[in-house]
Amino acid sequence: MTYYNEDRSFTNFVHRNLALPIIYQKLDWVEQNTDPIYLQQIDIDNGIDYIMLD
Repeated sequence: MTYYNEDRSFTNFVHRNLALPIIYQKLDWVEQNTDPIYLQQIDIDNGIDYIMLD
């Protein structure tokens, strides 16, 4: 699980500092509050990092 935690930390950094302010805000996408355990499951199983609402 160590590699996953490191990868997730990087993903979270990029998401917060680049994707949200530069991309998603311009598209008027809003991050949906999602159970962290469910997010981890869909990330590992399907490569989905976040759920956004359009």
